[in-house]
Amino acid sequence: MNGRFISFSPLKNERGYMFPYMLFLFMILFLITHHALQALTLEAGHVYNQEENIHLETLLLSAYRDFQADLPSLQPTSEKQTLTYSYPDGQVKVTHFLSSSTELEAQFRVTTKDDSRLTQEIVSKINPESNE
Repeated sequence: MNGRFISFSPLKNERGYMFPYMLFLFMILFLITHHALQALTLEAGHVYNQEENIHLETLLLSAYRDFQADLPSLQPTSEKQTLTYSYPDGQVKVTHFLSSSTELEAQFRVTTKDDSRLTQEIVSKINPESNE
C-alpha cells in the first residue's frame, strides 16, 4: 500500500482550509452579538413598562390621598359626583357616590401623560355620625 489510506498525511492542497473554521467563528460571534442586542431591546421595553406602572401607581396613591383629604368637604350623596385631580405625570378622574349609608364607592380613572390607563374601584367605610 502506498499510503492512500493513511489519514495522517500532511495536507498538500490548503486552498479553502481556513474558510469553514472562520465561517463558524464569525457565525458564533454574530449569534452572540445578535442575542445580546435582542436582550437589550427587550430589557429597555421592560424598563419602560415598569416606569409606566410606577407612574400609574403614584398617580393613584396621590389622588386617593387628596380625595381622602377633600372628602369631609365634599358631602357625598347617592348620585354620582366627579372630581378631577391633575398632576405633572397625568390626571385622575374620581367618580364617587354613597352606595349605602355607611359605604362610599369611588372609581379612580388614572391616565398618564403617555396615555397609559388604570381604573381602580375602592369601597370605603364612612362614619355617618362624624359627617365624613
